[in-house]
Amino acid sequence: MAGRRPNRPRAGTRQTFPVDARSGIVLAGALRRRKIRRDEPGCRDCEKDKGGGRGPIWIPTVQVPPAGPNSTWSIESWEYGASISAPRRGGEATTAVLCTTLLPMRRFTIGSMAVAALLTAAFAQKADPFLGRWDFNITTPGGTRASWLGVTEKDGKLEVWYQPTGGNVYEVKDFKVEGSHLTLNLSAAAGSRPALIWELEARGGKLTGVQKRGEYTIELTAVRAPELKRSAPEAWTDPEPLFNGKDLDGWAPIGNPANSHWTVEGGLLVNQAHGANLKSTRTFDDFKLHFEVNCPDGGNSGFYLRGRYEVQIEYEPLHENPPERRIGSIYGRIAPKPELPRTPGQWDVFDVTLVGRNVTVVRNGVTTIDHQEIEGITGGALDANEGEPGPFYIQGDHTGGLKFRNITVSAPKS
Repeated sequence: MAGRRPNRPRAGTRQTFPVDARSGIVLAGALRRRKIRRDEPGCRDCEKDKGGGRGPIWIPTVQVPPAGPNSTWSIESWEYGASISAPRRGGEATTAVLCTTLLPMRRFTIGSMAVAALLTAAFAQKADPFLGRWDFNITTPGGTRASWLGVTEKDGKLEVWYQPTGGNVYEVKDFKVEGSHLTLNLSAAAGSRPALIWELEARGGKLTGVQKRGEYTIELTAVRAPELKRSAPEAWTDPEPLFNGKDLDGWAPIGNPANSHWTVEGGLLVNQAHGANLKSTRTFDDFKLHFEVNCPDGGNSGFYLRGRYEVQIEYEPLHENPPERRIGSIYGRIAPKPELPRTPGQWDVFDVTLVGRNVTVVRNGVTTIDHQEIEGITGGALDANEGEPGPFYIQGDHTGGLKFRNITVSAPKS
């Protein structure tokens, strides 16, 4: 088509454009057009056309681009006498109507749907570079800590969820986005304790910025969390013991060994008192884990998968924790269903399968979490390297008195 002057479109033509639902920006390309009479409802304001009717009238309307790897778009680009945007109601884009003089500029064809998809994705990412899940490894004076941010779009508005280095994930209500800059007010000032604020910049598929608490600052860097979508293996290896019932071979305390109160008593792995956490010296990717735990009344611990996702263990007063933070949950993220009877001081049997992000938890023979996705790390994660294998680790820094036995693991059969 190079060098060829296109025919002027006929007056009274409707053209459909994909429109970004949040910003109202018309994205790449025209999908179709059809004639429209001036007395049709969509063109009821056309008599107000500032162009005086000298040129053709097109009515842009919202439509999602079609899918299909072999689709071809014939896209016509025109110069408008006014900007094109979709009016919004309650933050949601509605039909975009523009009645003005249109001057044809040029015509071009995109022969590959893949290229068109890339164009659309590029516009969307430019509008919302923060959308997605983000993994943070944060360097602090006390060592490396892991955090997580999840940004989604609902009803034309951004929704932000934050996983601190400890505790549970929660929604951030106080935030502000200005182009590629995001400000998060994570906790308000209280007494002599300053507010906790994150300032983030999106660039090159990463987030960089700074954490501020008064005059104290920490640099922040995040990468997009991997999807980890993969099929379950066809077969698993035979269960292999991770705890030999004799000593702590294959396990090591996290941090200062002097703070560890882990020992072996009568063939059981026992945490005698509040102290250090304990991790396996081996790392694992996908697996089937079996363990049995005896948690006393008022006890609290957790069994971490890949060192990043906590299977909660607790028998604290029921009112202290919502369902997603009770025994058998993926802490703060997935509540067990159904909730089983609470039996402090008795043995609970867990079978946990993790493939990618997909987790299944069976407690005492009952499936309580069935092939559900773990969106991100939980509080206390050793790191945020979600795409890598990691160790098992058991919390010992909450309460003592917990006992473990029959800890085994199966891996995918090669």
